[in-house]
Amino acid sequence: MIESMVAMTLVLVGLLGIFSLIARSTSLNNDARNRFTATYLAAEGLEIVKNIIDTDISIRQQTQGATFWNSTVNSGTYEVQYNTDRNTFGTISTARSLLFDSSTGIYSYDNGVSSIFTRTVKITVSGSEAKVDSIVKWSENGKENTVDLSNIFTDWRG
Repeated sequence: MIESMVAMTLVLVGLLGIFSLIARSTSLNNDARNRFTATYLAAEGLEIVKNIIDTDISIRQQTQGATFWNSTVNSGTYEVQYNTDRNTFGTISTARSLLFDSSTGIYSYDNGVSSIFTRTVKITVSGSEAKVDSIVKWSENGKENTVDLSNIFTDWRG
């Protein structure tokens, strides 16, 4: 009788260890997935600003025969989103949650369900360079998380 109780206790302790390992593994997996998504959303913010600057230069070169660096992007804090026909950005006062469209897999401010992520892009223009900080924030298990990617775009053409 005592031997079977000891054996059951050992099995129970072993199972509890396995279940706690599975729970911790699931939690770490969710954290990694959210950090991965946030990093890509922050990188997308930088790419959108770069695309806006490059498109502006290209249009001005075609219409006016000369390039004028960065006549579209001004210092400020913006929310940006990718669109297939155009990239957009607008000045913000408070960051809105990005919406996730599960049918397309795209985060935007137009369609989808509210996600845990907010993205703001802070631009500081100084002469012929623009410093861009793309900041993605989210809350997980009561903890605030942030991914902040930066880049400096310069007038390398002139």
